[in-house]
Amino acid sequence: MKILQIKSRWAKVVYFLIIAIALSLSIIGCSSTADDERDDIIEDQKVSESSIAEVPTTVPTRVPTAIPTQAPIATPTGSSDQISSTEIDECDDIPDLNQRAMCQVGLDMGLSMEDMMEMAESIDMEDMMEMADSMDLEDMMEMADAMDMDMEDMTDMADSMDMEDMMESMLSDDGEDECDAETNMMKRMMCKMTKSMVSDQNAAADTQAPKLQNLMMQNLGPWDPVTATFGDLKFDSNYAKTVFDDFGMLHNPGQATQYDNPTFEFKAPADSIVLAPMSGVVTMLNWQPTTSYLQDDWDMIIAPFEGSKWGVNLDHIVSIDCDRSGYAPVLCELPITINGEVVTLGTEIEAGQVLGYVGNWPDRSNSGINGRTELTLFEYDRSGAPGENFGVINHCPTMNLEESVETALKAKIQELMDSYETWSGDSSSYPQDQMVSPGCRYRAIEESSNGVTTPVTD
Repeated sequence: MKILQIKSRWAKVVYFLIIAIALSLSIIGCSSTADDERDDIIEDQKVSESSIAEVPTTVPTRVPTAIPTQAPIATPTGSSDQISSTEIDECDDIPDLNQRAMCQVGLDMGLSMEDMMEMAESIDMEDMMEMADSMDLEDMMEMADAMDMDMEDMTDMADSMDMEDMMESMLSDDGEDECDAETNMMKRMMCKMTKSMVSDQNAAADTQAPKLQNLMMQNLGPWDPVTATFGDLKFDSNYAKTVFDDFGMLHNPGQATQYDNPTFEFKAPADSIVLAPMSGVVTMLNWQPTTSYLQDDWDMIIAPFEGSKWGVNLDHIVSIDCDRSGYAPVLCELPITINGEVVTLGTEIEAGQVLGYVGNWPDRSNSGINGRTELTLFEYDRSGAPGENFGVINHCPTMNLEESVETALKAKIQELMDSYETWSGDSSSYPQDQMVSPGCRYRAIEESSNGVTTPVTD
């Protein structure tokens, strides 16, 4: 799920919660029937002065506690003078159905009875009435009845409530701590419920792989036989290997380090531009110094949201602010930036944004093919203990494309392999008749924590 989609969803949740909470207070004092009956019903619902607060006439003037406490609750028994008391230990003990429902909601979102008692005891009625005064009660009743909301009304409500900072904190890793730190119990309740609902939405979205909107290379095709180029890629007789390594291609065959390539790997001139293949949030960003082989570039993971088991690993990226000219570009450690802003952990990314240039690749053949990058779509293997990763499952990129670009991108990969085989005169460069999708020999490749790969062949 995209970050912006999450935000729009939690906004709707929060706004409805505001309405629900306001209604839970007002419904007790006003009927959901016709407007002409409301005032009479309000006057009929009387409780002791110790359990109510005098409020402006713009909202119901007799508002009992919205959430049950251990204190006795006064309930009408036929007349305003006949009142009985009930000890509340659980939600089912609450005679009022609206209050009982709000109690159950609190339990479902993780609040304890103690939390709700604290809320009932500490609720600031003045703040609640100000909240109610900022909204049209008739509109709230209509929206509640319809179980839907007008986005313009929700935006106005958000502006009046100044909820933005609280919502941002809910979407962060420490959102739960932020909820617990909120001293206003009503806001704490809304915070916790929204956090829970966002978590549930994320869990539902996490069952399927995110859809890619591009394959990382800015200019992928078309084939030009005159210049022997395929967009940003180029073929050169001095470079004896493929410039596109497909998903499943055997690397280091016959050696102890042999493995099935779990990526789409591109070799290209160093000034080739890399794009974000999907929207999400940066959950890993590492600088890779050169050790056993040339790197000195960045490794990045973009996940659909924080905590997702899915992600795209974009390995070997150089900052767009670096000089990438010449056969041997000067090594550059500048940070990754987008529109002049430095990318860090937690940075939100939009699909199609320029991330930088391809990383470094030694051009020992003087071919001008002096850069490379890798695209990996993966999910963490969390089949063991909760919260622990036991390796990854890498998935075929062309089997997980956004519907609007799927046909075009599959055709480009097909054309890339065909043009290379035509140019090289070797029709066996890619086993296309065995591929499950253009560029993929398998639908998935399991990879253990020590780097051992196992193709999924079923």
